[in-house]
Amino acid sequence: IASLKAQGAKAIVLSTAPAQTAAAVGVAAALKWDVPFMVNVVGYDPALLDSAVAAAVEKQVSVVTSVAPFTGTQPGPRAEAEHRA
Repeated sequence: IASLKAQGAKAIVLSTAPAQTAAAVGVAAALKWDVPFMVNVVGYDPALLDSAVAAAVEKQVSVVTSVAPFTGTQPGPRAEAEHRA
């Protein structure tokens, strides 16, 4: 993380488990580096919001997935949810 900061990275994309996500975000916070993190869905756990890095996670982490939630309002997920009901 320190190396990425030194190289001027504008954002960080992670494919990690929640513990590694917390570690990376925590290091960035300790470095006073307000960089956005993009994390795949398996790299996030709601328990991170009860951790020492909760404030940084809330501010800097975006969770992405290639699958829309069934509760989404987009036509595709809505149709699939209705099909499965």
